Amino acid sequence: MYLDIEGIPDQNFYYLFGLLIVHQGEVQYESYWVNSPSDEERVWKSVVNRLTAFSQSPVYHYGSFELSVFEKLARRYQIDINQLKKRFVNINSFIFGKVYFPAYSNGLKELGSILGQKWTDEKASAYKRLYGGMIGKPEQLLVKCNYSYTMRRIARH
Repeated sequence: MYLDIEGIPDQNFYYLFGLLIVHQGEVQYESYWVNSPSDEERVWKSVVNRLTAFSQSPVYHYGSFELSVFEKLARRYQIDINQLKKRFVNINSFIFGKVYFPAYSNGLKELGSILGQKWTDEKASAYKRLYGGMIGKPEQLLVKCNYSYTMRRIARH
């Protein structure tokens, strides 16, 4: 399982949880869209339940953002996620300071392009899409901002 979260951290609002699930050779992408802060708890609990359903699977993510969001939301909604947190695997921890790509940063977009990943929109950004009038159209956002596929590709290398 690969997890990607989009949000506006300075507003403590997390509006998109994306899961890429690879199970028995099948690849499935699931998006969990939060339309307003009042939806956040319900949607986040759905994501937790989905991750819990695959109790033996690691939860790959890139960087510290996803784990910190889960910890914040667990405190906010008083949910114990200690067992779930043990399954989180930060792919960046295997790269940073160990593998040097011919890139200026370890950002997923830049590394993805080096590994052959193509975006349908090279200027894709969930934040820009949110404020560019695409809110309410998560399926378009996900096509353009699919970092989970890049994480999977990096994990293979």
